[in-house]
Amino acid sequence: MTGRYRRVAALICFVCCVLCSTLSVTAAVADQEKRHVIKVGYIDYDGFITEEKDGTYTGYGVEYLRKIAEYTGWEYEFEYDSWDQQLKKLETGEIDMICQAQRTKEREKQYLFSDYAIGAETSVLYVSKENDIYYYNDYAAYNGMRVGMLRDSFQNQEFRDYAAEKGFSYEESIYDTQEACFGALDRGEIDAVAMGSLALKTDYKIICRFGSDPFYIMTGRQNKELLAEVNEALGQIAEAGASFQTDLYQKYYGEKEAEGEVVFTREEAEYIQGSGVITVAFIASRAPLSYRNAEGNIDGITVDILDLLSERSGLTFQYVMMPQGMRTADYLSKYPDSLVAGVLSDNPDFQKEPYILTDSFYTDDVALVGRNGQEYDVDADDVSYRLAIPASYVGLEHYIQMNAPQFEICEEKNLEDCLAMVLDGKADFAAQNVSVLTPYLANPYYEELTAVPTFLWRKIRESSGWTARNTAC
Repeated sequence: MTGRYRRVAALICFVCCVLCSTLSVTAAVADQEKRHVIKVGYIDYDGFITEEKDGTYTGYGVEYLRKIAEYTGWEYEFEYDSWDQQLKKLETGEIDMICQAQRTKEREKQYLFSDYAIGAETSVLYVSKENDIYYYNDYAAYNGMRVGMLRDSFQNQEFRDYAAEKGFSYEESIYDTQEACFGALDRGEIDAVAMGSLALKTDYKIICRFGSDPFYIMTGRQNKELLAEVNEALGQIAEAGASFQTDLYQKYYGEKEAEGEVVFTREEAEYIQGSGVITVAFIASRAPLSYRNAEGNIDGITVDILDLLSERSGLTFQYVMMPQGMRTADYLSKYPDSLVAGVLSDNPDFQKEPYILTDSFYTDDVALVGRNGQEYDVDADDVSYRLAIPASYVGLEHYIQMNAPQFEICEEKNLEDCLAMVLDGKADFAAQNVSVLTPYLANPYYEELTAVPTFLWRKIRESSGWTARNTAC
């Protein structure tokens, strides 16, 4: 072959390669458009969008996107980068959306936001677990603190405003990634990291929370049609059930947040250190809440909660059982330095001095029990009934006196005595917490008794907490 023909052949081969390459790219683009592939940018927020070892993606954001795909038919490609680079790529169209963006006036000038929030994020300040200098909301100690922040993050201005409001100064250091922020913290180059709670850093402790804000799906301003589809899908998700978002958050963040270290104010930490052993009394015969097990030990849900509280806080408890039928107020008068666990928080006596009542840790309904085949109309104004309740059930007694005057109350030592009154025909009904009552009704001994169909005192909503006389605190 002459040199001329060789040159022609080489040119033909080159043109063919270019055409094949162009056709391959064109085919790939066409295939992507046909499959409706959406490019999603993400950062190193474990639990939100995380690439697994097998190349799949998991997390809150991933599952939310899959839910959206049920309405849109989309597929997704995930692209990792630093936060500031993701923002730039969103503007240029290199990626289509980001899924964890807070809305600000400045951002609204450059980007578009979904009509619906897809979650909420708390702004927090992290320090190392070994740090014993800073306590929760200990603003005076925060003066001069060196704080790391993520470049262009929403939380940066939130923290600046918070520091100004609380009156402490700090030194600011900006990093490109979450990993770089916490790396600097581990090396001692900074004292704390200000970041969103979606980072979910359970290996560090939180010493303050300085805001909670919804986050949205954010797109470039050129993506109006895509955002319209997002809004349509989010609207249908919202109509289908309000619990989707809550359930999703619990799945990816709820349990892990609970595992995080409990932090205290300086005053609380000093109290725990000097508190000694605290006596906690339980209400007798209230299985599954509080009771004596086969070995004679105090057991139940309330005990488990106290054990966990002791483990997480450093407080030390000793447990005693109140005598059958003894009222909480009488016990605290006799033992003013004790706590009583599992009291009814609706009891008006505990809403005022000299008592202090915690938030509730358990909520349930109260049900009536009567005899099988008994005829009754518990809502009738012209009929009265005898109602047996345990003498210690003061909160229920107050409620009945105020809201159900058709019931004449007779107090008994415990639930067994109340049920015996009904079996013997000396009382028309007994009343008790549904969870406490259920095991009794499953016992063949009480087969002549039944819960009153469709009747629950839902308004009372038995919410249990701990109470003490203020002398104990």
